[in-house]
Amino acid sequence: MQLAEIGILVADMKSCAFVVATSMFLTSAAFASERLLEFVPQAGQTVEVVNGNQLILASGSTAAIAVSYWPEDSDNGWIQVSVLNRSDKPFLVQESSLTARVGDVAVRTYTYDDLIRHQKRKAAWRRVGAALSAGANGYSASSAGYSQTNGTYNAHTTASAYGSGGYAEGQATTSGTYSSTTYNPAAAAAARADADAANDRVLSQLQKTVSLERKSLENRVLRANTVKPGSTVMGQIRIDIPQKSMLKREPFSLAFSAGAEEFRFVLAESPR
Repeated sequence: MQLAEIGILVADMKSCAFVVATSMFLTSAAFASERLLEFVPQAGQTVEVVNGNQLILASGSTAAIAVSYWPEDSDNGWIQVSVLNRSDKPFLVQESSLTARVGDVAVRTYTYDDLIRHQKRKAAWRRVGAALSAGANGYSASSAGYSQTNGTYNAHTTASAYGSGGYAEGQATTSGTYSSTTYNPAAAAAARADADAANDRVLSQLQKTVSLERKSLENRVLRANTVKPGSTVMGQIRIDIPQKSMLKREPFSLAFSAGAEEFRFVLAESPR
């Protein structure tokens, strides 16, 4: 691979890395349960480090490729890829260009349509949560105008009387509790207005988040592209991450088809 070609691929990966980091910030809880994997360089492959992230470069007669790995959580990760057409003919690159295996067991890779369906399910559950929250806010507001007063009372009474039979006197003591409820329509209206405003903010923010995540997905996921001679295409493909016990027994291998060639890579659990 020529130095100029390496520079093109590395520059592509740097620009894509910013998109990846931004999108992961939107969709992941700071990689709370991430699985860290790293590539094991094979014969003829070159290792570069871009912003602290490992990058593997490989070259053939018709294509050159750069790949890196980004963690998502304990079960999934992303393969970031940049492909350069070194030939004099165009070729097709798409999601199915990448396959993954652990030994003889195929590992799932996700298409753009898979990811859109997954994102729609997440958005639907978020809307359910927002609706439940709005219902709770409305219920609290509906009772905000009412106030209740509780207390106890004690009374002592003495009475006396004179008659033909002489003088008589008596005493009586009474006690108990009382409760009263009052309604303030102004307070109730203010509480309803606050609840409605809070619900509107939650729903508006949810819609913005869903829209940003969709746009991020559209910008970064690898889809079918014809790569013309001298041109590059880059993007990401989401993959399942095998269990640690499987990786101890068999290598986690990736194969990417570009042009007339197939490039093979090996991932392993990071010691970090």
